[in-house]
Amino acid sequence: LPLPARPGRYETPPPSRKVLLGVRKRINLREADGVIDRKFRPFVILCLGWAASWQVPLHGASEEVIREKWESAFIGSDRIGYFHTVTRQTAASGQTILHTRQHGKLTIQRFGQKMSMETISDFFELADGRLYSTLSQSQIASEVTKSQGTLVGPGKFRVTINSKGNKLEETLDWPAGILGPHAQEESIRNQKLAPGEKRNFKTFLPELNVVSTRTLQAKEKAETPLPGGKTGNLLEVKETTDAAPIESSLWLDEAGETVKMSMPLAGFQMTTYRTNKEDALQATDGGQTDLGYQTLVKPDKPIPHAHSLPSTTYRLRFADQAAADSIPESAHQKILSKEGSTLVVRIQRARPENKPAPSPGDEFLGNNSYIQPDNPKVRAVVDEATKGYEDPWEKANLLEAWVDGHMTNQDFSIGFASSNEIIDTRRGDCTEHAVLLAALCRAAGIPARVAMGLVYLEQSSSFGYHMWTEVFIGGNWYALDGTIGQGSIGAGHIKIADGSLKGVDANSTFLPIFKVIGKLQIEVMSLGDP
Repeated sequence: LPLPARPGRYETPPPSRKVLLGVRKRINLREADGVIDRKFRPFVILCLGWAASWQVPLHGASEEVIREKWESAFIGSDRIGYFHTVTRQTAASGQTILHTRQHGKLTIQRFGQKMSMETISDFFELADGRLYSTLSQSQIASEVTKSQGTLVGPGKFRVTINSKGNKLEETLDWPAGILGPHAQEESIRNQKLAPGEKRNFKTFLPELNVVSTRTLQAKEKAETPLPGGKTGNLLEVKETTDAAPIESSLWLDEAGETVKMSMPLAGFQMTTYRTNKEDALQATDGGQTDLGYQTLVKPDKPIPHAHSLPSTTYRLRFADQAAADSIPESAHQKILSKEGSTLVVRIQRARPENKPAPSPGDEFLGNNSYIQPDNPKVRAVVDEATKGYEDPWEKANLLEAWVDGHMTNQDFSIGFASSNEIIDTRRGDCTEHAVLLAALCRAAGIPARVAMGLVYLEQSSSFGYHMWTEVFIGGNWYALDGTIGQGSIGAGHIKIADGSLKGVDANSTFLPIFKVIGKLQIEVMSLGDP
């Protein structure tokens, strides 16, 4: 591809702001959601259960369609939806602009509830392939989030997110040579990958708002199974990105077109096949595969009264080293030994001492896209629930009990709502409990963040992926769980990650989870006294 010789400089001037606004106006975006790069975000959405629903007209008045493809999506033999990618070419101020829209619709089962999602990504690139703008609007439950990214100067890319009156703006470093999706596919079509060849692309992931290196590693050609009992002599290519612990497989034909793709999905593989529009749009009910139940991890023996136990020791066996390395230590979780990808971990109840300690930072007290302690309704709950109390741990426990008692509508079809929405609806699953409790604690002046990992489920004698809340008191972080409401946690939680959910790249908080899903076995070594 004809990339500029001087990093950070254009061979031709970049499109003016007027040109960018003109192109966006022709797209005519209405209220929508889920703007996502289909190579990665569906995995994130499905594992976390983020629901979406797009209604966006596709056509610009002066845009010419130059590429279009349809793909059907399956888990095993269950048809779960489709993807549609179209690239249009337009001219503005004498420059050629390529606009790629990636549109997908998926239906899955999650803990017995059907979840339907539609996803769209918009990318704008110059004729030589350099990406200069992205545009998105997303809706999780009833909350609309609008996001746009624009090149604002050499080496700088500004991302702006608006959600329910909260505006978040951040300028990212933008190295030279970042390509849009059309340019990457053209490279593969025009310069065919040879067996054994490795090729890298600099790319931007709008779902994480990070610059990433995408690596394609070509394997060998082989007869590959395709739908309808057919086969094809296709080149297998492994695809990875340094921004996320995910490996996908592509199968390319002689023209360099992707005929088949497979990517991890909550312990399963989602497979897509190149097809026509009629086949791709076949109706689907999501099949019988339940991605919620299938992610459960069953230990070697039941753990009676797990959440009442003061301590428990587990042996955690991981399928690879990267998964083992993702397990942190905390006030509740100590790594006793580590041998290769096997860890011995002690989980224990811990309660803080109320002693002076420096703050962990403003990001654990302020507003962001998910946690909004300044909401008047949130502050009113804090005033009512903690009236007469000054001790921060007592206040945090009262707020945990409030969440447990008032979040009465369990709903697994909710994706990942913000506290602004949750304080009104009082519905959702563990993510909504954790986010709301974090907002309440911050409103009470207690630094708070969310934690992610596994929780023991008595009814199934299994561990399920879960989110809870941590508060900073006396110089350390201590856990609370608004879905249990017992003050602190016992031996039934295994932590994998934590984060404040601050910034335009807040979704990166969840990436360590993906290193573990489908790669963990749990052995109960000892149980503490109830």
